[in-house]
Amino acid sequence: MQLRTVLRTLIIIFTAASLSGQQPPERLRRADSFLGLHFDFHAGATDTLIGKNVTSDMVQSLIDRVHPDFIQVDCKGHPGYSSYPTTVGNRVPRFISDPLLTWRQVTARNGVALYTHYSGVIDANACATHPAWAVIDNNGAANHQTTSVFGPYADSLLIPQLEELASRYDIDGAWVDGENWGTLPDYGDRAVKLFQEKTGISSIPKKADDPHWFEWLQFHRQAFRDYLTHYMSSVHEHFPHFQIASNWAYSSFMPEEITAPVNFISGDYTPLDAVNKARLEARVMAQ
Repeated sequence: MQLRTVLRTLIIIFTAASLSGQQPPERLRRADSFLGLHFDFHAGATDTLIGKNVTSDMVQSLIDRVHPDFIQVDCKGHPGYSSYPTTVGNRVPRFISDPLLTWRQVTARNGVALYTHYSGVIDANACATHPAWAVIDNNGAANHQTTSVFGPYADSLLIPQLEELASRYDIDGAWVDGENWGTLPDYGDRAVKLFQEKTGISSIPKKADDPHWFEWLQFHRQAFRDYLTHYMSSVHEHFPHFQIASNWAYSSFMPEEITAPVNFISGDYTPLDAVNKARLEARVMAQ
């Protein structure tokens, strides 16, 4: 009861300060946060009413009821369409309002950090619009939704859009989805050539029982690490306070020494056996 009384008192103080015209409380960094909310939308080409139900009153009511340290909202899902009026990415055809602006204005006023859900490696629109950005499978076909970490996707879209979120909206950071679990071996010319140059192996394996399959996968694992380091370092160079996590990086999906400049470690999981999965991942991440 004493803790609840203290929390209520702090909320009253913060609210009074906001109403009196004082500066809103400083937003917590993700590492210092305890409770957050995540909204995962994955906008598509047929969505035309985005922003209709996102109002200042709705967001304020949510904050008043839950008192989160941070909120995470969608800005680009796996289909590759942005659910806010981006100037550098592929936006949905029509908006009722700019929902990201509303979320930012209200969360900032309340001292609540705002992060965006951003689909990284998986981007169906980018693959459709720029087939050369897509992963090539072992039969020479371009993937319909997975981009290659060897291609220009990061420099041409991912980095510019994260920087737009930081500069135009003052977003606190991004939770980048569809990454290590979405990355695939790439049989495109650039990847094959780099593999041959780095390893001296000329024969490219196509299945697990082919010679040098292990070396082929290790080559791609390192390419993914390099991809993470590149885009995170590029964004941090201009926006050092923009906090980035790659979904499931350095969890049981990727249990290794942290080498990329991630700001926090995070992952989502399905409801199936979720409690036990959370117990396992918490122990892995705590290391």
